[in-house]
Amino acid sequence: SDSATIFVDAPAELSLSIAAAPASVVAGQVVNVSVLVANTGGTGANDIRVFPLAVQGTAQASPIGRVQPASLPPLGPGEFATVSWSYSPTSPGTLVFTTTSTGADSVSGGMLGTAPSPSNPVWVRKAANLEVSISPLPANIRQGASLLIRMFVTNAGESDAQVTSLQVVSSKAGSLGLVTGPEPAMPQLIRAGQTREFLWRARAELPGGIKLSGRAAGY
Repeated sequence: SDSATIFVDAPAELSLSIAAAPASVVAGQVVNVSVLVANTGGTGANDIRVFPLAVQGTAQASPIGRVQPASLPPLGPGEFATVSWSYSPTSPGTLVFTTTSTGADSVSGGMLGTAPSPSNPVWVRKAANLEVSISPLPANIRQGASLLIRMFVTNAGESDAQVTSLQVVSSKAGSLGLVTGPEPAMPQLIRAGQTREFLWRARAELPGGIKLSGRAAGY
């Protein structure tokens, strides 16, 4: 008697994964979202399309450029292809990107599809926010005497700040002569949530009340 062996290939099957990078940004920076579609079945897959990303989470983001469904080349068993989009977050919070894909089995013509798949979360941080307070020591001095000015700079944002400029401002022009400072010298890094102290040595040039204020600039 004769016998024969028949090999039955499994149908095509699509899988989808999404990666968003970087995982932590400041509003206005760019997030690149890459979608990978793989054929994990036993026959080829044709007419593969990836739908535009849905943006979810507590933050908001705008696409960079036009966003429309993407067509991928036919995929044989074990093959994969990728498509990418870029987004710019516009507010702090978290972002998650979700999409699906469809296709057709190259042998049977049967429709293929993937369930909605989410990306890794992206944390959109608040930008650096420098807050300044100032304190002269002593508070009461004679004309011509020296004093120490202490400036406290707090980064109230969620991103590190490179401070490039500090300034002590007097309410009376010529009333205060700055001798040295700031100490330490610029630039200085102030991490998110951190407070740094800076010192000036000054001399009181004119009598009367002097109101001092401070300014900080950086990126």
